[in-house]
Amino acid sequence: MLADCDPAGLLLRVVRHLLRVDAPIGLASYLLVPIGAWLAYRQETGRNGGPSSLGGFVRYCVPLDVVTSRSCRIDLIYVSLKHFLNAWLLVPILVSSVVVTNLTRGFWNETLGSRPQAACSPWLLAFAIAACVLVQDFTQFLIHYAHHKRTTLWTVHKVHHSAETLTFGLSVKRTHMIEEAINLVLTSVVLGLTIGSLSYALGVAIWRSEMWGIDCWFLLSLFSFWHLRHSHMSLSYGWLEHVLQSPAQHQLHHSLEREHWDRNFGLLFSFWDKLFGCFLRSVDPGSYRVGLPAESRADYDSVLKLYVTPFLKIGEMVIRVADRGCDEMAGAYSTQRRS
Repeated sequence: MLADCDPAGLLLRVVRHLLRVDAPIGLASYLLVPIGAWLAYRQETGRNGGPSSLGGFVRYCVPLDVVTSRSCRIDLIYVSLKHFLNAWLLVPILVSSVVVTNLTRGFWNETLGSRPQAACSPWLLAFAIAACVLVQDFTQFLIHYAHHKRTTLWTVHKVHHSAETLTFGLSVKRTHMIEEAINLVLTSVVLGLTIGSLSYALGVAIWRSEMWGIDCWFLLSLFSFWHLRHSHMSLSYGWLEHVLQSPAQHQLHHSLEREHWDRNFGLLFSFWDKLFGCFLRSVDPGSYRVGLPAESRADYDSVLKLYVTPFLKIGEMVIRVADRGCDEMAGAYSTQRRS
């Protein structure tokens, strides 16, 4: 169990796990990209009534207007600058959720008494894994939902939505460090509380449920054509979009059209959107453009602005709130003196 591991050993175990599982699986998921791209190409030619060909498929996958666009160049520079940080994003999730998991398990042991570890039942483990996947995906949905509904968070999330062309492999990483920190902390806390409570209630080993729970969500995401979501290749799942979020649905989430705003917040599953009334089936990708509204575009149209604007905007909000507080205090003091 993780509680018996020293911090250095735990970190080494996490890193070994990432090197053993994450890299090969992530690489293998890219092998699905040509399949997803071909399916998207067939859907595209089906909509347009044109023939399918190998040359047409190559041109569809590498359109010059996308790869030579200014938005693509900004993506490339922005992602290159933060590449080292992004390479280690999963380690903080695992390490910090491990801490919360152990604290939660320890709390239940102190409150209700320690429980012996049960035999490794496949059904118990499957239940724990399914619960972790659902909790993690719902947490990601709520965080994404909040990033659109709260003014301060939307100021930060605009960095991601500022891409005017969705570039394969790059636009997905156009996220601000503030947003990444929020996602890491909240996901780690919620997942740690869930795993710690489940491990106590079911008697499942913490390490096994944690690693498989995170890996299964990660696997399901990668192998649901995750890489195509932030690309020009619009792949629809048809009726399956009522359950699974398709690349085409997420591309619609980036739409400039007002009727598409605040829709399709889901990452893996789309039934969260149905529950919150923000579900939308995919539409013809030629019927909309992506990016920010005109009034916000100029604040996020360079690499420097992508890094700096969220800090400036949040600073302005803090100053306005402080000014209002000072004015209210001055007004209250003046009223008190007159009375």
